[in-house]
Amino acid sequence: MILHEVQTANKTVDTILALSAYIENNPTEYLNLTRGEIGKILYYFYASRSIPEKREEFLAKGGNLLSTILDIVIHKKNNQLFNSSLSNGLAGLGLTIEILVNEGFIEDDLQDFLYNIDKYVFENAITKIRKGNIDYLHGGGGAFHYLYYRIDKNPAIKAYLETFVEALEEIAVPWGEGIYFPNIYMKDLSRESEVNLGLSHGMVSTLLMLINFYEAGISPQKAEQLINKGITFMLSFRNTEHFETGEYYNFPNSIILNQHQYSPDNLKNYSGGLRWCYGDMNIMHLLYKAGIALNQPYFKLLADEIGVSTLPVRDIKQAHCHGSLFCHGATGIAYYYKYLARISGQQFYMEAYHYWLNLAFSLFDEEVEQSLFTEISGYFLEGFVGSSLVLMESLTDDEPYWEKVWLLA
Repeated sequence: MILHEVQTANKTVDTILALSAYIENNPTEYLNLTRGEIGKILYYFYASRSIPEKREEFLAKGGNLLSTILDIVIHKKNNQLFNSSLSNGLAGLGLTIEILVNEGFIEDDLQDFLYNIDKYVFENAITKIRKGNIDYLHGGGGAFHYLYYRIDKNPAIKAYLETFVEALEEIAVPWGEGIYFPNIYMKDLSRESEVNLGLSHGMVSTLLMLINFYEAGISPQKAEQLINKGITFMLSFRNTEHFETGEYYNFPNSIILNQHQYSPDNLKNYSGGLRWCYGDMNIMHLLYKAGIALNQPYFKLLADEIGVSTLPVRDIKQAHCHGSLFCHGATGIAYYYKYLARISGQQFYMEAYHYWLNLAFSLFDEEVEQSLFTEISGYFLEGFVGSSLVLMESLTDDEPYWEKVWLLA
């Protein structure tokens, strides 16, 4: 057993170093978190902890990259980051700094800088929310997730978050006994009356933020009402007629409200599979968190039921995803199962974690051999940065703070 564990750890380190070469040899043209240099900052600092023999090298690279980006922003050398979004704006930079501080990678000496970011992010993002742009990655939603992590450091944050909850009340659309939140960011990619249910662009991330606010005492009565009505809306679209393992899942990625639940267009949306960005894993996540926060045992039981139904899926095609990637690939699936095991207490998810993590190694080999994703290897969600962080966590098993970006933990 010990020999196997050592061999696995050695293989993991070798894979991280191999992917590191791809990340470093394929620079990104962006500064942002999801597809740019900010994501690589996280990579370098966590790599310094996971690979001790290269600690100083990785710390220097992470520190130099952070200094470069701060210089660009402070002296306004370009405007790439001058918006409020999490994916490609100042919220992503701010949350990255908070992660580095909380992990002890850097000193907490950027408060004046972050205070200025906080005000800008709030003013920019609340305008987006009031227009119905709740998108977690690219709209106003993720900005308020960043601000939530600033609540103990900036006395203005509580009022910012309360204003966000009020804005959600104003834009919420009644539907049956529930409500949904529109996302105009997805308008050009969606059909008329289509509502996105996922984490990356839809309902799940907004409701997870509200759960965090509820637990922190931010407008708790309003937050609880929005959470319950939002979940009621989503549960009304559970697949009770066409579920088929690996083909049609329990919940759709999105739902077109002016069509029958199982119309051809809507039925396609039940084929989302297993992935970080949308689908059944998002719904399980939401139900576990809501069940704990609101003391609703039924939510947890339902999440368990959905979770068990996903476990037989053991094929990348059945999972309707591809590659080793974090967003919609094996490492994202693996890490999600591990996180779900932690918050639910259900250890049957850990066997799935190990399966998908082991599969990722085979997929890495294929991707390197076929030069897949080479040009975007420096991306977090769609390249090797996020995948590498999952591998690093498997060595340390320490609940890394970076997961708070992607799982709203």
